Amino acid sequence: MLCSHAGIFILQENNSSLLHPGINKYEDNDDPWYLWGKNSEEYDNGFMFNLDYPNADLSPDDKYISLGSQDSPHIILTEKDGKWTETGWIEPRSSYPHSTKFNYLIKDEEGNPYPHVALSSCHFSRSATIGLPLKNLTENFEASGYDADETLDYIDESNWIYSILPSAYGYFLGAKNGYIWLKYYRGTHQLGYIFIGGTIMSMDLSGPRKILTVATYSGQIVRLKWESEGESDFKNNYRKDPYLITNLPLVDKKRYLFWKDKKPMIW
Repeated sequence: MLCSHAGIFILQENNSSLLHPGINKYEDNDDPWYLWGKNSEEYDNGFMFNLDYPNADLSPDDKYISLGSQDSPHIILTEKDGKWTETGWIEPRSSYPHSTKFNYLIKDEEGNPYPHVALSSCHFSRSATIGLPLKNLTENFEASGYDADETLDYIDESNWIYSILPSAYGYFLGAKNGYIWLKYYRGTHQLGYIFIGGTIMSMDLSGPRKILTVATYSGQIVRLKWESEGESDFKNNYRKDPYLITNLPLVDKKRYLFWKDKKPMIW
């Protein structure tokens, strides 16, 4: 899957398929939103797309795709007869779909697997992240985050999110304000925080889930190490590093700084 400002595609060995933008029931077939004004240009006999906020994720079992862009709903696709088909539409909690991520690590209160997808939308201080339990997904599923449908979970109500990382408890949300917020998968309950500085553009956890690597818009790459066995139970402040702004058992191990026309700095 390729997610770009020119469209969201499935790439195959000898061809490709455009997943988004595409005609769906939320678009006027004679004048679809993605051909309006400055968002596109006439190009030969067609159009060159210029999507804002394109976002997409493929589920770990390859069964679902979650995607969207500015002014679209959150869209869920499933594969049928070898072709990806739109099967779910969720009105965003805020204005513009911005980020999405599947999470197959969560278990519910009874200890059962709880496959889930996070759906973030942005509008300055009114940004928000909601979740869809995949058990609620049915054919032609529709829900409204704006209207607080009970088929959805509510994760965060205030942060503009640029990157999402699954946790067994919910999600690490990488925000525009330089914080990583660890949120429970429902109930907008905050479990922890890490301040890095600079918009959090990308995050990853090593296979054993011991090294958290973070990349920011300000040119930083930060490597943090968990100083505990597994993820914490969050009943107390587990801060291990006196120089790191966090309440989690993390230690600042290494930093890289890349600025234009400057030599990289490492410490």
